[in-house]
Amino acid sequence: PSLSPRLEIADQQIFRIREASPAFLFGKVKNPLRDYGFRFSYVFSLYGGDDKLLYEAENEASVFPSSETLLYETVSQVLSRDAYRVSFEIRNAEEVPAYEFPVVSFSFSENPRIEILDEERIIRVLGTVRNDSGTFVPEARVVALLRDAFGFQVFVSGTILANMRSFSEKQFEIPVPYDTDLARQLREGSVEVFFYPVF
Repeated sequence: PSLSPRLEIADQQIFRIREASPAFLFGKVKNPLRDYGFRFSYVFSLYGGDDKLLYEAENEASVFPSSETLLYETVSQVLSRDAYRVSFEIRNAEEVPAYEFPVVSFSFSENPRIEILDEERIIRVLGTVRNDSGTFVPEARVVALLRDAFGFQVFVSGTILANMRSFSEKQFEIPVPYDTDLARQLREGSVEVFFYPVF
């Protein structure tokens, strides 16, 4: 299947963390179509100072109709200081009719929060998500978008939740690599958490 021109890449970034060596990558894909969702594969390509390709990280995802999805990769094969730019590309996308996507709604019983434990060198996002629908969710990606006090994105991380029964709640913990500068930025910062059922 070929790439649908209707899927939009809305963002792509490298997050560099001084006290953690991997390159942390982020991309956002937007689907403006109401009648179709997509299953697609994507690739992050990392380039060095001389624009030489250092590494490609490939994966697969889906996006519901009229929505967007946040994607992130941790590339331990490349030191973030060696990566000069990232290119994020959708390799192929398959249209899926809207009716094939399950109707799922979710909520957070309280706002997810950032916990910073300096002595233990731990940063994490804690929260509880509730499946408000009658649909069993076998697997979901939970993605945290972390911002500083000025609202700038400073990091993205996530975790996987399995077996979410209908009308049930589940606690989650999203790890964030510890870094003194990042901890300082997040102390007055905020977090937004997104829940993406995987089907």
